[in-house]
Amino acid sequence: MDQHSQPPSFMQQVRTATGWALLVCHSLAATWEVFLHRPGTFGERYLGPQAGLAILLVPGFAIFWPEHDASGLLVFLFCYLVMCFFARIATILRQRAGGPQPHSYYSGAPFIMRLTGRFSEKSVKFMVEPMLAFVISTLMMAVSRPLGCYLLVATFGIVASNNLSISIDRERLLDLHDSAIEAEQQAEAFREMRGE
Repeated sequence: MDQHSQPPSFMQQVRTATGWALLVCHSLAATWEVFLHRPGTFGERYLGPQAGLAILLVPGFAIFWPEHDASGLLVFLFCYLVMCFFARIATILRQRAGGPQPHSYYSGAPFIMRLTGRFSEKSVKFMVEPMLAFVISTLMMAVSRPLGCYLLVATFGIVASNNLSISIDRERLLDLHDSAIEAEQQAEAFREMRGE
């Protein structure tokens, strides 16, 4: 039997599903983050495929609300695209000016950090922003139910994206830790082999 015709293993399927879930969560989060974070602070590659997927997610959400006017979602999508454009231009200008280069997947510095000087950036992104997004989403329901519900789902996208990113970072750290231990063990075995 040819190796290429074998079905993917369970772990490969899990990795693929996790990758798609992460992409959708990042996409939902990005639709909030371009409004909540300063345009010139995004990493060079952050607003990549997940920003593009939002172009499908936002109007696609209207399918769940056939009896409501979806114009609020379209206005939001337009504003989102404008903010993505500003973020991209600001990032290019920062690079050309030789400004600080954060991690290329950095999600940007929150505007609200100026008001919450006692909170760390992590606390703002994990607690303050989701609470603020939840309140805005709830208030938006009175203006446009489809938009308010989308923003509420996107709020959960922020929470899920943050938590999935932490899980992935922890897995990477554990892999690095294991690699360091294995390297030490191999170095010790090498020294023993050489009689040192």
